Amino acid sequence: MRIFNHQLHSLIILAGLVFSLPSYAWYDNNWNYRVPIEVPAGTPVNSTITVDVNFAALLATLGVAGTLDINSPRIVRPSDLALATTQEFTDSRFNNTTDALTNGRGEVRFLLQDAGASTYFLYFDITANGTKPINPQTPINGHFEFGGTGTQNPPAWTATKINNNFDAQVRPSENPNISEPSGTPNTVTTIGTPLTGNFSYLLGSRTNTEPTNASPAVTLRRTITVPATTPGNLTIHYRLEGWDSSDNGANTWDFLRIRLINASTTEIVGPTFGNYVTFPFSPNKGTGQISNSASGYGRYNFWDMSSNGVHRSGMTLAAGSAPWFTRSVALTPFSGQTITLQITMNMATQFKSWVHIDDVEWSVTTATLGQPTIKPQVDHIEILHASGNGVTCSPSTLTIRACANASCSELYTGEVTGSLTATGTGTANWQDGTADFTIGSSGFVTKTLQLTSVNTNVSSTLGTSAVTPTPTAATACNFSGCLFTASNAGFLFDVPHHVAGSIQTVTISAVKKADNTNACLPGFSNVTRTLRMTCNYINPNTGTLPVLVNTRYLNNTNTANNACASANPVSLDFNNTGTATADISYQDVGNMSLTIAYAGSAATNDVGLSMNGSDTFIAAPASFSISGVTAAPIKAGENFNATVSAKNAANVTTPNFGKESPAENVTLTFSKCQPMGVNATNGNFTGTAGAFTNGVAASSNLNWSEVGNGDLSVHLASASYLGSGFTASGNTGTGGTACNGAGNVGRFIPHHFNTVVTKGCSTGGFTYSAQPFSVEVTAVNALGNTTLNYDGSLNTTPNFAKTVTLSNAGSTANFSNHVLNLTDFASGVGVKNNVTYTNTSAQTPPLNITLRATDTDNVTSLGYTEGITEIRSGRVMLQNAYGSELLDLPMTMAAQYWNNNAWLFNGNDSCTTGVNLTFTDPNLADGLVPAESCVWDTGNPGSSGLGCGAAGTLANRFRKPPNNGHFNLNLRAPGAGNSGSLDVTAIVPDWLKFNWTGTGVSNPSARATFGIYKTPIIYIRENY
Repeated sequence: MRIFNHQLHSLIILAGLVFSLPSYAWYDNNWNYRVPIEVPAGTPVNSTITVDVNFAALLATLGVAGTLDINSPRIVRPSDLALATTQEFTDSRFNNTTDALTNGRGEVRFLLQDAGASTYFLYFDITANGTKPINPQTPINGHFEFGGTGTQNPPAWTATKINNNFDAQVRPSENPNISEPSGTPNTVTTIGTPLTGNFSYLLGSRTNTEPTNASPAVTLRRTITVPATTPGNLTIHYRLEGWDSSDNGANTWDFLRIRLINASTTEIVGPTFGNYVTFPFSPNKGTGQISNSASGYGRYNFWDMSSNGVHRSGMTLAAGSAPWFTRSVALTPFSGQTITLQITMNMATQFKSWVHIDDVEWSVTTATLGQPTIKPQVDHIEILHASGNGVTCSPSTLTIRACANASCSELYTGEVTGSLTATGTGTANWQDGTADFTIGSSGFVTKTLQLTSVNTNVSSTLGTSAVTPTPTAATACNFSGCLFTASNAGFLFDVPHHVAGSIQTVTISAVKKADNTNACLPGFSNVTRTLRMTCNYINPNTGTLPVLVNTRYLNNTNTANNACASANPVSLDFNNTGTATADISYQDVGNMSLTIAYAGSAATNDVGLSMNGSDTFIAAPASFSISGVTAAPIKAGENFNATVSAKNAANVTTPNFGKESPAENVTLTFSKCQPMGVNATNGNFTGTAGAFTNGVAASSNLNWSEVGNGDLSVHLASASYLGSGFTASGNTGTGGTACNGAGNVGRFIPHHFNTVVTKGCSTGGFTYSAQPFSVEVTAVNALGNTTLNYDGSLNTTPNFAKTVTLSNAGSTANFSNHVLNLTDFASGVGVKNNVTYTNTSAQTPPLNITLRATDTDNVTSLGYTEGITEIRSGRVMLQNAYGSELLDLPMTMAAQYWNNNAWLFNGNDSCTTGVNLTFTDPNLADGLVPAESCVWDTGNPGSSGLGCGAAGTLANRFRKPPNNGHFNLNLRAPGAGNSGSLDVTAIVPDWLKFNWTGTGVSNPSARATFGIYKTPIIYIRENY
């Protein structure tokens, strides 16, 4: 409405008042409570911050009765604007122990994103204030409380298994009875209670007997970014259970392996770590090859006991016990690096074993809580009007707002009720019939007052009464002394809020009060009058562009590009009702005022007449445009750029956007457009537009965690520009619709790959030349998290995985089967089995190769985690043997590798399988035929293929895989009268064949001769 000074019969226009909505320091007004979390000085970025919180006690401190809403805890960064990216509230853990659910206590954890001493805020609420949605941020999930029973891939973790019958899942507290079916069934009550909380993670084979031999069979992993300074420790808790055993992992039995992987691999639990007594990696272990009668083999958690109950390896655990073990290692060697924590169970189809994992922590810093506070309360009520002046013949609009602080820069957004008072001359008439008001979540409400009189000007002091909740300070006004004055004459006009750059046709009325009534009469009739018009900037309080009225720019030079200045003449034609129209336009945004003045003259026969009037209006942006987006491809997890511009109706940038007080701003969101499908994930998007300068904001911190493409969208943060009700938005979509077809931001590609090698002989730590081995390639973003959309399966479309080539640190020479097709990738992980590296010569010394992954976008693992394997030129060797036909005949059969210009026994080979033996008769005329001998084995045919009908002793049985490279080949004596020779051929894997005769590679063969009692040496000379 309008307002103005008056002289004589001056006409007064009431100016409509609109104020700007405040910017809240409070994260979200739907949350009613918060408490500061003080992070100690010197705590490095990427540290895990933990704090135990007793919310019930905090609420009691605030005097609040109610039940904690367990969905409500949120960690907000020091800016008070953004949620911490990785955070969680674990309701079932408090003070490092299992805690009852829904009792208002728990543990809060988050990854630190801001260096140095900082104050984060923990927001929370009670159920009575409305249940909050589940926290959308990624949990650290070291306690596996997020995911629920049966979840294979809990948030932040990834699990893979060779066969679906292996266990890889989150499990609740339970104590099931498990029967081991191998041999004589043995049923025990097993322990499944988590270390803390309600869940732990189960790997191995508990619900089924191992479906296949696999090393590894089940893998659980996650990435960790280690702080560059003060990296701290990684601590992991595990519990092994089962019947199977491992001889330091050298034989094919069940065992656990926990490793930290980056450029190299560090085993922290497992066969090569070498401290079984302190950190077991198998549920049972003996000092030699285990048997049913020699140790705990085949017995539930017999640990290192022999059958007579004696510990063999120094362990003191009671047989059948299932304790938790704690392994803590320093992360100093990995400072500033992104590493992979990998937990595997290696399984053999003998007796089942499994492991529980719980309470994984790293780089932990304990924070402290400050004093809790309640969302800001009502400080005072403020009554607003453009000038505090009105006319008696027309109503005026007042704005009533509830202020949360003394300056009213923040509004109270809870419900406030009360009544307005008007004390003085004149009669206060409220348009809605009551002086009562109710302020809702917007923080303000409008009331319409007409202060009437018979023939005189009147004034009343405005105030409030019965305000609930009671303000802490007195009611204030933006006009002097809260004194509202109404005169008997004025101008009336109303410029509506509108989109900047659009034309508003406004009616301007010259009015005066009728005699003895409160009606308004025309002040002019069928005349043309030249009015002086001025525009002024209210919010922001400066500007560079003028208001245009008809054809007149309201500045001294009447130019479009100069700011508002002194009054300018505009002629209007008033009709017989005292009204005229004018076209008003403003190309910029903001809260503006338009003032009209008229001074009578002799030429118009109204000397001495002085009229003033003004109105305020808001011009809002029409839209936002997004430009300058970083060109594709963009690496997932790396910051990218975009520029946001506020536009008017003519698509011209509005320079005043962002200069308001408090400044208006925008929010940016990202819509994943591709890929689609059941395996496609939306990923995490972060970033802000930054501060606007001349209507333009350049952002350099936009970040999307995934692979694919999408569209950026921008929205007015307040959703109502300066409270006008107008909002604005924009996006990068084709035709103005996000994801109209493929997204226009991206393609996003992985930041890098990590590779993990499963060596051909994993227990021995090497791979033979030409022996197949496996390489796992994981596509990750800049934070080290797996990019799940790097997928080539039917579960995403289109596929964003690419062809990946494996090399030895860049060289593809000597490789075969080293290319992963896009279809080899699922959820960011691709596995290539049967990769081979073949030396050009069989007499090549051992060499280490580094498995580098590079795709067709040149994404590479260079500089990140790259698996390494030693390549050995190998062969299986058989030596001729001779002896009595009455005695068993040992034959040397061993794995060898080339080193130091010689073939050496390969004592690391405890893995070679795929070996079978055959007999041939080289001399049909002698007294020996193949059926008269056999190989001492576990029976017929045994693992050798030539096993005797009866099993040999443990000492003379054929070993496959070999023990420290030796196959322990012993032929049974054929007996008296059975002298002669047999040719023994070992059918071995291709990579263990050799060019024995110079005619090409072949299986090893040797002759066993029975019936020779003396050495065939003719002459021996001994020197002393």
